[in-house]
Amino acid sequence: MELSKDFPLFFLFTLFLFHAKIVLGERSSYIVHMDKSFMPKAFATHNHWYSFTVKSLKSVNTKSLDYHRKPLKLVYTYDNVFHGFSALLSHDELEALKKSPGFVSAYSDRNVTLDTTHTFEFLSLNPNTGLWPASQYGKDVIVGVIDTGVWPESLSFKDDGMTEVPSWWKGTCEAGQEFNSSLCNRKLIGVRYFNKGVKAANPNITLSMNSGRDTLGHGTHTSSTAAGNYVEGASFFGYASGTARGVAPRARVAMYKVIWDEGRYASDVLAGMDQAVADGVDVISISMGFDDVPLYQDPIAIASFGAMEKGVLVSSSAGNERLIGSLHNGIPWVLTVAAGSIDRFFAGSLILGNGLTITGWTMFPAAALVTDLPLIYNKTFSSCNSSEALSTAGYGIIICENGFLSSQMNYVSQSNAPAAIFISDNPRTFEFSDFTYPGVVISSKEATIVIDYATMGRPCAELSRHLKTRHLGSRIIGISIVDSNTLTAAIGSSIGLTSDFVAISGTSMACPHASGIAALLKGAHPEWSPAAIRSAMMTTANPFDNTQNYIRDSYFNYEIATPLAMEQDKLIQIRRSIQA
Repeated sequence: MELSKDFPLFFLFTLFLFHAKIVLGERSSYIVHMDKSFMPKAFATHNHWYSFTVKSLKSVNTKSLDYHRKPLKLVYTYDNVFHGFSALLSHDELEALKKSPGFVSAYSDRNVTLDTTHTFEFLSLNPNTGLWPASQYGKDVIVGVIDTGVWPESLSFKDDGMTEVPSWWKGTCEAGQEFNSSLCNRKLIGVRYFNKGVKAANPNITLSMNSGRDTLGHGTHTSSTAAGNYVEGASFFGYASGTARGVAPRARVAMYKVIWDEGRYASDVLAGMDQAVADGVDVISISMGFDDVPLYQDPIAIASFGAMEKGVLVSSSAGNERLIGSLHNGIPWVLTVAAGSIDRFFAGSLILGNGLTITGWTMFPAAALVTDLPLIYNKTFSSCNSSEALSTAGYGIIICENGFLSSQMNYVSQSNAPAAIFISDNPRTFEFSDFTYPGVVISSKEATIVIDYATMGRPCAELSRHLKTRHLGSRIIGISIVDSNTLTAAIGSSIGLTSDFVAISGTSMACPHASGIAALLKGAHPEWSPAAIRSAMMTTANPFDNTQNYIRDSYFNYEIATPLAMEQDKLIQIRRSIQA
């Protein structure tokens, strides 16, 4: 049989139609908002109504192939932060649902973005005056944390000095994989986990940790920052040693795990927020957000409005992208906070053979022995972007320039070099805590001196680490914050070190500081509404740092920051509200 020349085009067109039908027929997760006033009196609860509504869609005549890998299913119902449900629906079923009485809107389930021993001093928290004594350190205020779970064995969650759990608390400690309900106490008063969304999106998935236990470390860090108990002798491999404590050390912690190694979905986040309000939390701390979403479809915006109506303040992170328009959670009724710097600088010294000492920055989690070694600079491999080129460098301290720190560190670690000097003027370098190889970061200005020395005679150098303090930055902080960690999260070097405490940067770390301050204000003024607490924090802002000088902008050579710079980064200065 002779085939037409048009056959390939016809075949592709047919294949496209076939694929389109499969797509139309395939079910996916949707979040559906309903007007509860339309619920027929025949239904005793909204759960029954939503369940009946979803089941009634089985009669829908689909225009597409009658094949679905995922069954029609009600995933969650919501009744506290908003009214509605999430469900697995096909396109046809969704269109039919839109005609149901009480339907308001629907949108696809979507992925969420995850955005201390010293910071209480930096925030001017004082045991003798101000918010700490006024609130009795946050006594009996309940902070609900929406995050990756918790490592309950962390000393930050011991209940020494805590009174009995408030009688109005309605939460529970949900048992699960490697998590017994007895792990909760008078500090960690509740743990729940929500995974129906990730399971609905991935029907055959097996969760690696099907419980409220934290495997990522994010939730353990944020919750201990907001309201962790006192832990003496805390440090990150010797850095930032001291007594760790949360901003509100006598407040209670309730963890709602909604983020999983296998996925992170809005439906689970909403379920966690909904339950937190029902359980009776006073503050919700949520260090995550949804990117590129209009306000009317932003799950956190919608849920936080409902929480606010119930008297619960929501504190959230602003995101870490730093690009114009990249802010998330910039919601009028939510306390949104970005990251700033603090007055602590993890320093490493570079000591040249001629006696000159240059102070740089390092976070290598060990006291590496780097003494009297050759100092090597060569333009052919100074970009440190090729393990092959670095293999010709010889044994010594390599100088790396014109590259990305993490990438350069990776290539250097594959070479024979015992250590390296990294040249960078990027302020975001100081947010980098995964320092996997012995080395120190110096500025390009200091690098000129080092390179000049390295190209003369027989140069040598040594490296050491220590802790220095600088006086720069804002009042809401998120750079190199040391707090509790899980024992499953590897840190730093390639040998997989672990630590009870970890230094992390980002708005995720700034958010629980604001959450803790909000908890203190709630403790001092229990009659205040979420709006009053937000107002107190934001309207008492000031443009000064902790030296009473103007805040400086690290992105512009530490010039005095302009109002636009502080507004763009949402750097909320709260010193006056703390001391009030």
